[in-house]
Amino acid sequence: MFLVFVFSTLLFYFSGFSWATLLLLGLSFLPGVHAVTTNQTSFPNISFQHFSNFIQNQFSPQISLTTVLLVLFSLIENPELLNLHARQAHPAYHNEKKIQASSWLKTLSRAMETRLGTQVEQLFQAQQFIPRTATRDIALKLHGLSELLQLTPYTSTGQFQKKLGPISHSAIEPIRIICPMSMTCTTSTCKPVHLEQLTRT
Repeated sequence: MFLVFVFSTLLFYFSGFSWATLLLLGLSFLPGVHAVTTNQTSFPNISFQHFSNFIQNQFSPQISLTTVLLVLFSLIENPELLNLHARQAHPAYHNEKKIQASSWLKTLSRAMETRLGTQVEQLFQAQQFIPRTATRDIALKLHGLSELLQLTPYTSTGQFQKKLGPISHSAIEPIRIICPMSMTCTTSTCKPVHLEQLTRT
């Protein structure tokens, strides 16, 4: 009964307003969401030679580009996991152990094993794949790669700098060009010749 009274009072009060004003007023009471800007970590900026050497030394010579990118972006898209792992890899108290194959990286390793299925052997040099120890072995490789890519909140001497934030993709955003969808001339009077762009050079 009370709600009916409140509603009728509000209706009487706002009856002189236009429907657009009432709509805006109503929308202003809806809960809002705003984005919080966080400190981003820049995309790894190491030489391709260093990256290539690591891939060749740690993984199979037949590893596909798809698998390399899966490994790379799995690390880049999990900064919180890397923060948790790095803390275990850098003990701060006397009763803590340095753990390079942390449970956090083992979780990521198991997910990679599941995703790759029978192709998981691409993550190993010839004759080094042992199913029983694969999860730990992959975790150690991921640890090494995260250190190489400097995806760690610690310096090379083990000093804490700052927590990793989301990895910025601005340095690798693709360049997109607006083009026609057809590759050839499609009018009724032209032959299906290739399309050419006339530009000033």
